[in-house]
Amino acid sequence: MKHLCRHVVIVIVMAVALFVGMMACATPPPLIVNTVLCRSLTADGEPVGVVDAYQPMDTFCLSLEMSRSPRDAEVTTTWFFRDRYLRHLPEPVASGEKGYLGFQFTEGYPWAIGDYRVEVFVAGERVETLHFRVIPPEDAITSRVISAVVASSLDEEGRAVDPRTTFSPADSIRCVVGANLGVYSKIEVQWYAGERVLQYSQQTSASSNVENGYYDFHLDIGERLALGEYRADVYVDGLLGQSLLFRIEETTDQSPIIGLIAFAEGVDEGAQPVGPHILFPLGSRAIYAVYEFSGMRNGLGCQEVWLLNGEEEVSKSYQWAEGAQGQSWTILGSREELSPGDYELQIYVEGKLQRRGHFIIEAGDLTGLLFSDDFSDLESGWGEISVEAGSSAYGTGIFCVRVDNAEWVVWSTAGLELDDFVVEVDAWQASGPGDASYGILVRYEDTD
Repeated sequence: MKHLCRHVVIVIVMAVALFVGMMACATPPPLIVNTVLCRSLTADGEPVGVVDAYQPMDTFCLSLEMSRSPRDAEVTTTWFFRDRYLRHLPEPVASGEKGYLGFQFTEGYPWAIGDYRVEVFVAGERVETLHFRVIPPEDAITSRVISAVVASSLDEEGRAVDPRTTFSPADSIRCVVGANLGVYSKIEVQWYAGERVLQYSQQTSASSNVENGYYDFHLDIGERLALGEYRADVYVDGLLGQSLLFRIEETTDQSPIIGLIAFAEGVDEGAQPVGPHILFPLGSRAIYAVYEFSGMRNGLGCQEVWLLNGEEEVSKSYQWAEGAQGQSWTILGSREELSPGDYELQIYVEGKLQRRGHFIIEAGDLTGLLFSDDFSDLESGWGEISVEAGSSAYGTGIFCVRVDNAEWVVWSTAGLELDDFVVEVDAWQASGPGDASYGILVRYEDTD
């Protein structure tokens, strides 16, 4: 009997030892006690300033309090803007013996305004998701869509001149959005063919508050658009502001298009401008306006309105009689000298403004100037370039500077060196977002 008891004791002791050994080998992973978003982190990963929202220039910080020392814990985070993946962070930036892990995300600011989330993983398993927002700065105006249309062409101020809902496959298609846009806010347009998302979306953001700005989004997928139903969804800071429906269909009727207007001293037999300028001397008696046209039909109602310093000077209505496409001209003339000032010509077709152009009649004598240029001489010395970011080139009586990449600057110089001068330049923005800027560059040395 005693012999049997010894065996029982030995077996029990061995079983207890084996159970303790198994417990030692199967140490559970550390549990997350608390998870917070914060303004910053201590060196040990503790949170400083708990938050649930950030501003566009803030750093995202996440602090995890663990049930034990996290030194050997396999904890990672993945960050998203709405449903779009941003970044996977495989390692914390701060940890210590106090049981905290700290993650910091800085790549991407200024952050887009809207909804974000961060997912926390332990040993590859998602254990928690935190949602947060990026909000506008306190000095930002309220961002909202004022108007949105689909059109084929724009006027010189970037506004649509022929909004419609039916286009041909050969038409240029643009979504023109009028909006108030607060600093760091973003407008995005997503295009759809039926219910299929086209792999093409565009966006623009504001570096300052912009009221009543116009933003142009051009649909260009690199191939001919198929016939059918299309849609353009306009988002402001991730929220749908307007949805625009339009169709692509075969049509023999092209919408009227009036091209850029060249102002000149006269026209030749081929209706080409003679002496194109935007600056005309005091004493001018006649200014010719020359433009190309297409999609016109005889009998369309047309109107020309000439403005002087913003006030109507001359208005003429007539029915079109020059065919579908070609080149035409009109004239502002007087028996007496035309008054000095800023002039504008507006051309309407069937009540819709199709094109506007500007020129100036100087109030004084242009002789004795150190330098002047109306760009009628294509070899007057201004540098012409064409690169991915934009271009600069002579036009008909104008010099055009175009910027194609956001946050880039394109410029041109005439190679002159002048001292102690007063400068005047007549310039305007032909198209583009309302917060674009342009001006005069002085003290230029070189490209660096």
